[in-house]
Amino acid sequence: SVLQSKDPDIFFFFYFKPKNKSTTAEYLDYVMGGGMPKLMLFKNDILDDRKLTRKLYSSSYIDTTFSKSIITESIDIIGLKLVFEYLSKYTSEVLNMANLADNLSITVKTAKKYISILQSLHLVVLLRPIKNNAIAEMRSQPKVHVADTGLISSWFDNHEFNKLDGDTRGRLLETSIVNSIMAFNEYTFNRYVLKYFRNATNEVDLVLEGKEFVIGIEIKNAAILKNEQYRGLVELEKYVKTKNKKFVGIIAYSGETYIKSEKTGF
Repeated sequence: SVLQSKDPDIFFFFYFKPKNKSTTAEYLDYVMGGGMPKLMLFKNDILDDRKLTRKLYSSSYIDTTFSKSIITESIDIIGLKLVFEYLSKYTSEVLNMANLADNLSITVKTAKKYISILQSLHLVVLLRPIKNNAIAEMRSQPKVHVADTGLISSWFDNHEFNKLDGDTRGRLLETSIVNSIMAFNEYTFNRYVLKYFRNATNEVDLVLEGKEFVIGIEIKNAAILKNEQYRGLVELEKYVKTKNKKFVGIIAYSGETYIKSEKTGF
């Protein structure tokens, strides 16, 4: 379904509202399988066959992409693959380059080089935090998203969404939604710059910054919303007002009803 603002200068927003348990299962199956056309077209009633096909195809896709695209001998394909696996497991997290380098026993310089290659291959995307100027944004830690959730789940032994731990489910769901919004933003000629928001106490998963509007989107793997889950959007709205822009706050969650907060107006 599509929710379209009456004011064409504000925003367009895609949303998914499961109508029943079957539809919910199909959506979560999509989150695990990703959006690659070949995998989406693969139809089989046997769940285990779908899982195996996805895992084999995703692994083959990664290997083929690396081997065909990386032609210089100075690049360690195995090291590059380890970095991609690391980023896949920590998708939607703020990236600490020093921690990545330390965990994989490589230098920070090498880590940055490999991530740059993964960006050029359109396998990962880095979102910068919204700041007062471009220099401040570039100096801040980015948030990483892997370009397809099917590639992420190919690293997992468990291929059922509801059997994954809560943190992993949340990261997959956030990356899936961010990727969908990113694709639609490109379709509308990149009307917005995608970022995230973070201050000393709060964070907003995704920020769409335009010339006149800023849209903050919080993505929650929860069926019930609590008051504290609005705090990030409240803090972001305060910041946006200092930039003299209009603000829209959205919380995407797994409940079945639209909720408008009387306290915040979202």
